[in-house]
Amino acid sequence: MFMWKALTDSLPTRKNLLKRRIIVNSSCPICESEEESIGHAIRNCVSASDVWNEIESPVQKWGCSEKDLFVVWAKMVEILSQEQLELVATVMRKIWLRMNQFVFENAFTDPKFLFKQAVDSLAEFQLAQAAEGKGQCSRSSAVGRNLCRWQKPAPNTVKANWDAALKDKEGKMGM
Repeated sequence: MFMWKALTDSLPTRKNLLKRRIIVNSSCPICESEEESIGHAIRNCVSASDVWNEIESPVQKWGCSEKDLFVVWAKMVEILSQEQLELVATVMRKIWLRMNQFVFENAFTDPKFLFKQAVDSLAEFQLAQAAEGKGQCSRSSAVGRNLCRWQKPAPNTVKANWDAALKDKEGKMGM
């Protein structure tokens, strides 16, 4: 879902928020030197470049100066393996989340740690998918819930799905 939103320019970048007249300044909140487009935020900003320069990065020494993320992704699809593309997509999402964490919480994750988080998240997702493909349920410690295929409820029972969000600082919860 993240990659679809990124490639269709549907994420709330400052460039998009300015277009919708929600903000008045489209400068990147981290480097403040360019307009914050999706390509800038997750690939071209100096803070994103630090992550892509990590030794494990499949695009560490990739000299692509293209700014349009859709064009960059199309080139990656031609060059990288499926496993590398999955890692790149996961790293892109982590960079986007880190940028938002910086904006809203004034916290900034170290590039090495962010890259490790992406690798770990991808491995956990792949493990859950493998277990689900075998028709098994697996317990995910990071997610904290069962990841299972839907099963018909037992007779005389009701099955309900729900989701919740919590804002600790404001003491609010929504379901």
